[in-house]
Amino acid sequence: MNLTKKIFCTLVFACLTILSIQAQPARGEGGRRGGDPTERANLESEKMIKALDLSVAQGEKVKAVNLEFVEKMQAMRAEMREPGASREDMREKMKTLRTTQRAELRKYLTAEQIEKWEKIQAERPARGPRKSRKGKEKNKS
Repeated sequence: MNLTKKIFCTLVFACLTILSIQAQPARGEGGRRGGDPTERANLESEKMIKALDLSVAQGEKVKAVNLEFVEKMQAMRAEMREPGASREDMREKMKTLRTTQRAELRKYLTAEQIEKWEKIQAERPARGPRKSRKGKEKNKS
């Protein structure tokens, strides 16, 4: 009886472990979230559609702009991995691309939606080194 309990507990533990591993979100190329550009563009677009209460037509245009942006960013990241690529040049190109994306998105929004979107953007945490990344880098040394 004792052996049966041990086998049963081991099987339950193995099943739970397998289920929890499968429940983890897929990681994209280089360990980044949402590896598929279409998926990333759709997620960002859905956030905008809900937050700004966009019409169906606006939503489709926003999705197209976001998809184009994500694909261009992915190409830039691949370019940055090439030997001799300047990190500073790439940073400037990405900054320009983000500015272009924002300008393109503004074309499809009303003045009220633009105001609301800018407020949401301002409330987002600033991009840059994250505290958790700094901690990991210190531990590596």
